Amino acid sequence: MTGKVSFFLLTAVVILWGALTLFGVALSPFHNVIFIVISLILLSILYRSTTLPLSKVISGLDLLKSQDTANRLSKVGQRDADSIVSLFNSLMQSLRDERLKVQEQDHLINMLIHTSSIGVAILNYNNEIAITNDKMALLMGKENSQAILGKKLTQLNSALANRLNELSTNESKTMRIEGTSVLKCTCSSFIRNGFPIKFYIVELLTEEIIKTEKSAYGRVIRTMAHEVNNTISGLVTVLDIITAIHPKEPEITEVAQSAIQRCSSLAEFVKSYSDVMKIPQPIMQPVDINELIISMTPFLESIVGKNAKLVFELSPNKAIINIDKVLIEQTIVNIVKNSAESIAIKSNEDGIITISTSDAPVQITITDNGNGIPDDVSDYIFTPFFTTKRNGHGLGLMFVNETLRNHNCDFKLSSSKTTGLTRFSITFPQNSK
Repeated sequence: MTGKVSFFLLTAVVILWGALTLFGVALSPFHNVIFIVISLILLSILYRSTTLPLSKVISGLDLLKSQDTANRLSKVGQRDADSIVSLFNSLMQSLRDERLKVQEQDHLINMLIHTSSIGVAILNYNNEIAITNDKMALLMGKENSQAILGKKLTQLNSALANRLNELSTNESKTMRIEGTSVLKCTCSSFIRNGFPIKFYIVELLTEEIIKTEKSAYGRVIRTMAHEVNNTISGLVTVLDIITAIHPKEPEITEVAQSAIQRCSSLAEFVKSYSDVMKIPQPIMQPVDINELIISMTPFLESIVGKNAKLVFELSPNKAIINIDKVLIEQTIVNIVKNSAESIAIKSNEDGIITISTSDAPVQITITDNGNGIPDDVSDYIFTPFFTTKRNGHGLGLMFVNETLRNHNCDFKLSSSKTTGLTRFSITFPQNSK
């Protein structure tokens, strides 16, 4: 029985009962009981067909408002109302399934981001970093992702962050950051709530680039060395013959000897490039960095000469690390030599080169107040054969780069315009003690 029929029957019964009473028709108690029972039955039917379904609708609205997709509405035994309840329960189940699906996808995405070897940073509507991972933070020179969350790229004081901020949406670039790392940086976006959201992906390509570069220039150097050495050998033989044929003609002998000397210099020049390709793998042994630097002091002072003052700030504790002593010595010599030359270029009479160490972690830092690194070359200082020196070959920092990477060191060379200092820091891996 529908709500309308129940309502009309109840109204009719009440009107009939009232009319009989109004016109003085005497009703027996039995008839009064019948009228009351019929009214209660009709009232119950009316409640089940109208009021109860309405209360279910209100309960459903409350569930939607509270976003409670776990609970369901029960049927009321009324066909129309029960069809609405079934539809509502089906809708809530669909919402629950979609919510679980979205939560699972979000969990998977967050897990992929935080375990990825690629740096990821997703911004919010205010261009602040909302989601990121530790890899991105490390690439920016920070300890972990918490150090960059909630901040804009311009607030991070990071060379990588500044370069990322320069990228346009849907732009991808391969760039060197502070000369040591080659990174592929991509800026893209997706739509959320109708608005574009930026995100950045940074992939470290350093090892792949180094292997490719080394393979390429290795072939060039071997070919060049082979051809030059063969030519030099022939020339020297011819010059020796000329000298032997004209032993009493000093002018010819002098020219021949000068040419032989030049050939020898050219051979040494080619050999210096070939030697870079033959840097041996490090033979590790425990060494106290402080003792190593102390033992090198006389030689380092001879390199610096009168150009600068050499200052040592060594850790009071032992700084023992597994290294190849010979290779690290040569690395320190190359860095100090570059610092001395930088001070000489600046003609700084108060030039100072400071060598400092720490034991936790084991670290060497060489600082100078020389000419510094120009902005236009800072990204290329570790590029093979790159040099700004007039007679340089670009081999010093190339050797340093190769040696420190073979030791799995983290290293950084940078100049500060604020302090006027150039700093080369080397951090040795902690697990190599």
